[in-house]
Amino acid sequence: MNKIECDNLFPQRVWSTKLNLDCKKLEHFVYALEKQDKNGAKKSNANGWQSQSIISNEFNDDAFTELVDNIHDIVNVCAESSKLPPLSISNLWFNINRGYCYNSPHTHPKSVFSGVFYIKANGNEGEIEFLRDDDSQNFLPELTESSSFYTSHSKKYTPEAN
Repeated sequence: MNKIECDNLFPQRVWSTKLNLDCKKLEHFVYALEKQDKNGAKKSNANGWQSQSIISNEFNDDAFTELVDNIHDIVNVCAESSKLPPLSISNLWFNINRGYCYNSPHTHPKSVFSGVFYIKANGNEGEIEFLRDDDSQNFLPELTESSSFYTSHSKKYTPEAN
């Protein structure tokens, strides 16, 4: 018999973890960003606030630096497990979604991975859905404070009252 090879052409990998960070300090940091730029960016966030894109070394803030360092480590664990070379963070941003705010379906072009970290969550924020073009499956994880999810697929956030 001839040799049979298997290629994983369309894998769907989703990693999740909890980070041991000072979310109160991060929360104050993000609210300070919102205060400095009340209009924020107008991308995928509906009715809430979204920061401008941030370069990972843009701020000299301990809580922010610790978050970026943790994300960098996680991304590279995911990269290694996917047999990819080490990766770096090109940009990130923050959302503040108060009651009935949400993020529309969106993608992250030219990204190998994308992720989300919840600074503040109590479980009734609504659902995060990682979408596939073929609608074959959704991933609906439980959202709690300091939860992180990383994937390469499109995502959306549906609103709930907070």
